[in-house]
Amino acid sequence: MERLSMFFGIAIVLFFVVLGAMVGARIDQTTIALLGGTVIGLAIAIPCTALVTYIVFKARAESSSHAHHSQPPQQWIMPPNYPTAQTPTHHTAVSPTSQPYSEPFVLPPQRRFYIIGENGEASEITSDSDET
Repeated sequence: MERLSMFFGIAIVLFFVVLGAMVGARIDQTTIALLGGTVIGLAIAIPCTALVTYIVFKARAESSSHAHHSQPPQQWIMPPNYPTAQTPTHHTAVSPTSQPYSEPFVLPPQRRFYIIGENGEASEITSDSDET
């Protein structure tokens, strides 16, 4: 069994060597230069990316561990005369005017649409609800 797997391994390697020689004999020199540049670029970019990722994650982990220990808990201080909205309960309902600084909702103006006729004159399109 060991000899059979060794034979298949050698056969696969020999097949790809012959295939590479056949393709390499017919391929253009510009294509080889392009593929070589791509391989060299990847060989440089992958370790650099891994290094930058490691540094960023390490710095993020250190900053988050320091942030939890060095900062006091956040507190919200409200001015004494600040109006607060009432929370509705099952006994009382909140009226729309009880919310502070609320402005009434105003619909935007109605849009007008026009059709340009053959002679260049514009005529306004009206909806069916306007005509009634």
